[in-house]
Amino acid sequence: MMRSVTGVAAPVPHAGLGLPGYVQVTSPIRRYGDLLAHWQLKAALRGEPAPFDPGQLALEVAASGAATQEAIRLERDVQARWVARFFAQQAPGALWRATALSWLRQEAGILRVLLDDLGLEAVARSDWPVGPGERLTLACVAADPDAGFVQLEAVQPLAARL
Repeated sequence: MMRSVTGVAAPVPHAGLGLPGYVQVTSPIRRYGDLLAHWQLKAALRGEPAPFDPGQLALEVAASGAATQEAIRLERDVQARWVARFFAQQAPGALWRATALSWLRQEAGILRVLLDDLGLEAVARSDWPVGPGERLTLACVAADPDAGFVQLEAVQPLAARL
């Protein structure tokens, strides 16, 4: 699947639908880019000049995209710090039940897991092969809230420890 493309100078074809041009927007109260698209479309449907020329629109879309990416990055950083703070405050030796979701780097033993009791997706290390859906017992071996860093390691398959 190809990622979505944002074009402002000329219509961008939609290969899957076989259309020479395509616009997809959601509610204009959700994203500024959607509000811009609504303004442009409404003007075109009314036979009025577009509120933004392609150059202005490209600048607005770029600024909006950069602001959105920064907000996403900040949200991830804040979440990582709070998750790390949570693990740093847990009793030494605490164990966590988890379900393996997928390998991120199987050759390095790095996988994505779901911490069952927390409903939190995280990254963990495992020294043995596991498949999606397999249950594990994890231990937190390091947590640094200032860096937003948590290191979880599988200590054994779920078996009898929990």
